[in-house]
Amino acid sequence: MVKHHITPGIGTVQLGKLTPAHIREFLNAKLESGLSPRTVKHLLVTLRGALAVRDGKIVRNVAALVDPPRVSRPTVQVFDQDQARAFLAAVGGRRFEAAFTTAVAVGLRQGEILGLQWSEVDLAIGVLTVNAALQRIATKLVRVEPKTASSRRTIQLPAVCVSSLARHKGDQDLEREWAGTRWHDTGYVHHADRDTPRRPRSAPRILCHHPTEAKAEGHSTAEDAVPADPLPRPPA
Repeated sequence: MVKHHITPGIGTVQLGKLTPAHIREFLNAKLESGLSPRTVKHLLVTLRGALAVRDGKIVRNVAALVDPPRVSRPTVQVFDQDQARAFLAAVGGRRFEAAFTTAVAVGLRQGEILGLQWSEVDLAIGVLTVNAALQRIATKLVRVEPKTASSRRTIQLPAVCVSSLARHKGDQDLEREWAGTRWHDTGYVHHADRDTPRRPRSAPRILCHHPTEAKAEGHSTAEDAVPADPLPRPPA
């Protein structure tokens, strides 16, 4: 923050001559350069800490007189029923069909879906239990417990979700048979290979286009937006 933004921006202004106008001009320039309002707000917080009065060396903290930029929350766009049906049709038969169906049908977060284990899914009665989420911490994938009690929950699954998960389990059983002794079962519903869970960044990569627009407009390219990711099959 200081080295790459603050020092080049206002480092040449003497402390005694620094004014709120300097700070506002600096922050506005950072916004115009493309920094997000959240990052610019962090710059202001850093400045306020740096300019805090210590031993009477700074008469006033001019950064404290400047209001931070508003951090607007992005508008969340959700599928309507027609778009949801078209999306599920587009991912039908793909490797991530069960993951996306679970997301659309019951609203699980990405980390919750990728952290889901088969021991938490009961297809016979159509329920799953969210006990953890998969997160990347440093360079490792870690299954972490929810931060709040409300995030730990049991969900009744709609029929479309149950059938999709059942097909996915059948495909995974075929993979296990095909891999033989090379298979290391970690219990994850969604996995990248024989011994690791699926990375959070990899799931959206199979959508090479944003499918919502194509489906909303009725284009025939909706299925083309999801490239095939076939499962390995046992050799004939």
